[in-house]
Amino acid sequence: MAVVVNPGLDRSDDPKVGVGTVIWAEGRLPQCDGTGNMYLVGCGYNAYPVGSEYAEFPQMDDKQEERQRRKYRYIIHAEQNALTFRSSDVKEEENTMVFVTKCPCDECVPLIQGAGIKQIYTTDLDSGKDKHDISYINFDRLRGIRKFI
Repeated sequence: MAVVVNPGLDRSDDPKVGVGTVIWAEGRLPQCDGTGNMYLVGCGYNAYPVGSEYAEFPQMDDKQEERQRRKYRYIIHAEQNALTFRSSDVKEEENTMVFVTKCPCDECVPLIQGAGIKQIYTTDLDSGKDKHDISYINFDRLRGIRKFI
């Protein structure tokens, strides 16, 4: 039985929407039989900038709609953190995949594509939606990357 871990739920600075991202690659070793081996490239969760103090930026709860709209200006997305703080480069010749607990937004889709990721595994809860400060329209239009919902 596989255990799925969401680093976004436990580590996120955002108490309402914890998002986690893990990047894996299937490497090819010369002594391998061709089936490859998986290794961790990076992981991240949605959070405020590194070094910020708790409550320095707007939080969000069900009673503060204005803060809900403002927080997106400050949160670093899980995909952005995973790509920025990865432990290994994405190699063109390897099958690199990203697992994200929420559909990538319009800001993250070009970053994932530009990084050379070949597969995205995600949920499709927000795909095609525009939610005031954040949009998920470009995920449906994404080409050249295999998507698994």
